[in-house]
Amino acid sequence: MGELDEVEVPAGESVRFRPGGLHLMMVVPDETVVLGERFDLTLSFERSDPMTVEVEVVDLLDLAEATFDDQEATS
Repeated sequence: MGELDEVEVPAGESVRFRPGGLHLMMVVPDETVVLGERFDLTLSFERSDPMTVEVEVVDLLDLAEATFDDQEATS
């Protein structure tokens, strides 16, 4: 896993953020980020208007376990 400053989204295409693939991770979030809560996150684009999406705060260990379970189910 490596840190990216940006993710390229070619015109007319989409990018999916998901566990085990591209994802957003908050390292050392402040006290306003509460496990299980949701908040609005605004994504900025070079050639398009910003887009605000709702995100859910999940525990990293729970996320890893769910990803492992999903991978076993498709094997």
